[in-house]
Formats: sequence, structure tokens, C-alpha cells
Amino acid sequence: MTRPAIRHAGENRAALQAQRAPSALAVESGIAAGLAPAFAERAAARDLYLTPPWGGRALWHYALPELRGAVVADPCDGLGHLSGAIADVADRVLVSDVEPWRPGVGVADFLAPGAWEGLALTALGATGVDWIVANPPYGAGRPEAFLERALELGRAGLVRRGVALLVRASWREGQARHALFERSPPAAWWHFAERLPMALARFTGSTATAYAWVVWQFGPDGRPVAPPGGHPISAAIPPGARKLLQRPGDPDAALPSPSAERQARARAELWRVAAAEDGTVLYRPARRGQARRLDRDQAVAEALRLLAPGGESDTDLAAALLAAADHARQLAGQSEEDEG
Repeated sequence: MTRPAIRHAGENRAALQAQRAPSALAVESGIAAGLAPAFAERAAARDLYLTPPWGGRALWHYALPELRGAVVADPCDGLGHLSGAIADVADRVLVSDVEPWRPGVGVADFLAPGAWEGLALTALGATGVDWIVANPPYGAGRPEAFLERALELGRAGLVRRGVALLVRASWREGQARHALFERSPPAAWWHFAERLPMALARFTGSTATAYAWVVWQFGPDGRPVAPPGGHPISAAIPPGARKLLQRPGDPDAALPSPSAERQARARAELWRVAAAEDGTVLYRPARRGQARRLDRDQAVAEALRLLAPGGESDTDLAAALLAAADHARQLAGQSEEDEG
């Protein structure tokens, strides 16, 4: 059987393949976290953001149980954390990347015509794969190019069942992408209710960015099947997924959860407010912003904003911490008087 030729995806593919100047901020933060400068620049140029393994397991646990026993390809393997999570349930995972980040991984530019196909057909024969699962680069136009490429491979019969991409949740927005989704409708969006922390070439305990798994399911002709009613499923990977799916051997297992980091910061801020001698405290925003002096009530309100939502439990925590700090300060004052 002769396979149909695979057409090029988009008019600006050459531009998307070109090496982009790495983000200076990403490089600086990576170096500050201990990455070698040359490696940080290389990683930033390729958008090497590591997927926490529990985020990969969430795909097959909640969104796509069809990965169990399937043949899967990850063309953006990076350091192997996502493909390792998929390998927990898949029959086989074909891994490749445009850079040789780790030994034993096929080197192929997924966007270059024929490069990935040659690797896949050599490794798997003429059968292709069931699914493509990837955390693609997030630079302008890159996720779209990866999706278009995967759709081409579906039409060519090399990807039989569908595609799942891990993207920023904001990727759902935009007029150009709306047109893309109209042409190639996703079956489901699975948003992480609990933050999925990703950082340049390393793991971190927190993030301000929201992520989602987007799934396209193919019909017999290798084209995306429109979901029932024409609207994709929109669902949440619920809070607690990290605790449920993380394993002791995972590289990010020892890091605190974002909520734990936030609560620890809030507790420290509350203690600082309570211990202030004149009842005021210098508040410096975590992000850009001018420091300002707040009175005790204002500072407590700012600290409470750091706590995970919990209504009365947050208020109770604040009251308990402030009372304890007041008591400790009173005891310290009594001790000084006794010594005098």
C-alpha cells in the first residue's frame, strides 16, 4: 500500500524551524537556579521545560485511558520525564527530539519533512503509532506547527488514533487558533485545577502559569473527529492529582507543592507583621512593584491572599498566628523587665 505524500504544514515552517534567540529572563533564572550558562542558553532556545511526571500520568489517569496498551510517540522527549510517565501504561513509547538531550533517544526534527517518519518507520516498521503525546515548545507559532505536523501524519496513516499536547491554558485563546480549531476540532481540553509547575531545564515547586492537556481523536480517515454537539469536552484534572499520581522516585517528589510554598510564605509574613514593633511593616510585592508601608490590618490582608482558598480556616489560621506572635512578644518583654 502506497502512503500518501505528506504536505508541508503552514507557509512559514522554515521560520519556525530557525533557531530563536533564547529568552533572557529564562536564561537568567536558569543560571540563578544552578544551570551552566551555555546549557541554560541552549535549553531556552529549544524551550526545554520539564514535565513533572505526575502531569504525564494525569493524562492517562483522567483524560486519555486509551493510552493503556497503545503505541505512543513523544517527538519532544527532552530529558524523558513525560515519556517515562506514559511508559507506565503504554505498550511502547517511541522517543525522539531535535537535540540529543540524553543517550538512546532518536534525534529527529519533528517539523522537518521526512525526518521523524524515517525514524518511526525504522523503529516500528510500516505500522506507525497509535498516539502522539508531547509537551511541545511554547514559542510563538510552535505548538501550532507541531499540531499541524501531527495532523499531517494522521492523514498519512502514520498516526492512527490521535494527538495529545500539553500547552499553556491560554493557548485556547486567539483568533488564528480559533480558525485552526474550527478546521481541526479538539475532542477535549483537560485543565489542571492544581498548578503544574514547569521551569527551564529543572523542576520547581510553584508556577504562575496554568496548563492543560488538549486531545484530538482521529477517525478512520486520519482526520480529527468533531466532538458530539460540535463542542469539545472541557474538564478539570482535579486538585489532589499531584498527591495521587506522584511517586517517591520522581525527580520533583521532594519539592513542596505550590500551595505549601504559598502557605509557608504567608505564615512567615504573618509572624513578621505580628512582631513589628510599631504595628506597621514594609510590604514588598513578590512581583514588580514599589514597596510600601502597611498597617497591621493591611499587611494581614496581603498575607492572607497568599494562602490557598479556605474561607474561615484562613481567618482562623491568621488569628492563631497573630495571637501566638503577640504572646511571644509579651513574654519577651516580661523577660527583659525581669532582667532589669
